[in-house]
Amino acid sequence: MVFEVKICYNISMYNWSTDEKNLDKNPEAREIFELEQKINYGLLKDKINAEKFLKYFSKISVDKTRKDYINFLIHE
Repeated sequence: MVFEVKICYNISMYNWSTDEKNLDKNPEAREIFELEQKINYGLLKDKINAEKFLKYFSKISVDKTRKDYINFLIHE
C-alpha cells in the first residue's frame, strides 16, 4: 500500500491576534515576543540571537523540547 503525503508549510506567518503597537511600549516584551515567534513559526532568513535567548530563557513560552534543544545548540 502506498500513501501520498502532502506537507504544507506557511513561510509567511503573521500573528494577527497580537497588538504589536503595545509591544513597542515595552522593549523586553517585544524581544520575548519576537523570540517566541521565531522559535514557534520559523526563522525565515533570521537567526536567533544567543545572548537574547539566554537572557530571556526563563520568560520564553515555547515547547520545552524546542527550548532545550536550542539551549543545547547554543552551549555546544
